Amino acid sequence: MTTRVDAEEAALRRAVQCGDFAAAENCGRRYTSALEAMLAHLAPVQAEVRLRDACELMEWARRCLCAARARLSDELRCLRRVSVYRQTARPGAVHTWRIDG
Repeated sequence: MTTRVDAEEAALRRAVQCGDFAAAENCGRRYTSALEAMLAHLAPVQAEVRLRDACELMEWARRCLCAARARLSDELRCLRRVSVYRQTARPGAVHTWRIDG
């Protein structure tokens, strides 16, 4: 049987794997809310196991999203460099020097 916590965990994993930062944030909030509700009804030992799993999930998500952000930052930096280069290279520019053979 799939619980609300399991469904929210799966949604969070999908959002992280897609690099969808906004969806991951929303899924993380929903997952936390569902987990809090579930923990209130579990025995302490079961709650501890679930909480440990949740911490591992959140740490995994944090690491993946930090790596995705770094990759996107690098791509943006490259695009900015290319953009500056393309702005300085005028179409139809004529060279002022000539090579005789």
